[in-house]
Amino acid sequence: MVKNMKNRLRSKLLYVPIICICLMLFSSCCKVVRKDYNIERDNNFGAVKLLTSIDDFNLDGFTFGDSIDIRFSNGQEVLDIPYFNGYYTKTGELEACGYPGYTSVYVSYTNSGSLYDELKLNDKDIASVTLNEKGKYLNIQEAFNIKYSDSRDNYNSDERFSNFRSLSGGNLKENTFYRGASPIDNEHNRPSIVNKLIQEVGINFILDLADSQSEIDSYIINNPEEKDYYFMKLLENDNVALLNLDAAYRSEDYCTNLINGLRVMMNKQGPYYIHCLEGKDRTGFVCILLESLANATYEELENDYMITYYNYYGIDENSTPDKYHAYLELKFDDIIDYLRRDNNSIFDGAVRYLQDGGMSEVEIDELLKLLIDESK
Repeated sequence: MVKNMKNRLRSKLLYVPIICICLMLFSSCCKVVRKDYNIERDNNFGAVKLLTSIDDFNLDGFTFGDSIDIRFSNGQEVLDIPYFNGYYTKTGELEACGYPGYTSVYVSYTNSGSLYDELKLNDKDIASVTLNEKGKYLNIQEAFNIKYSDSRDNYNSDERFSNFRSLSGGNLKENTFYRGASPIDNEHNRPSIVNKLIQEVGINFILDLADSQSEIDSYIINNPEEKDYYFMKLLENDNVALLNLDAAYRSEDYCTNLINGLRVMMNKQGPYYIHCLEGKDRTGFVCILLESLANATYEELENDYMITYYNYYGIDENSTPDKYHAYLELKFDDIIDYLRRDNNSIFDGAVRYLQDGGMSEVEIDELLKLLIDESK
């Protein structure tokens, strides 16, 4: 009997380390990932900036493709939002973004209003970020995951590196309107080459969608050589319109400020250069608007818009069809559908956009004369 009791005791003891290991694994799997961050308002887009680097945020336990919850100390919260390394949500949807080149993680609406202002936050508030579900949005992250180089050596031309080209399509005047990256904001190392290109084609007026005068001043402080750039000569001669637009092209403020910039442009001699930071999103919308007014077709608009994704990322319809059509639907078609709402043609939608922003019929006619080559 004693021998049997010892055997039973020995058998039970064998289970103890197994149970301990299982408890440790369970505890590890169920560990709550939660971290508190100071915040501030991003003045360009009205986003909430979590004051931590992207690398540190990832080390805290968050990974691109995760779902996260954010609760603020003022009682506001945003729940089950994706964390991506690019803006991969549709217009008006929320996400946390660790975009390449950002110094912080941004929480914002895509191409929409200010989340920071909507939640009535201030810079004394704290954001508590919790992992909602690991990898919930990983399929979207992997489908859209792209990154470009800021080294000129990785591009086959100055034009491609600078995302620089003339607008085209419909009856648009040739070699009159150009688009591309910023000639003054050095975040992506392009201004010196952009300035060379815009000077070569004789740009006389710049529609700067991104910057304010205070931002221009800060660029010069950080990079004193920029004071001699061609951009600065145009600015000093009152041939640059600084619009300081965010990305919310559907908002009243964006529309009104853009129209004010177009009014200035209509009273200047060309050629004209349109840019934001990358010449991609804000510039992409404005160029679709102008090309639509010149009766560009859907296919012509698509071609010009998607050249940006080839220039930066090597994405084209033949070699990378899945990514090409993913971005076409997410970015380009989102703009086209907005202009076509209420069964408008793209042209009528562009005219309506200007009218909604307060541009008169006389002004619209003047803009059309500036854009259209009547001989075509």
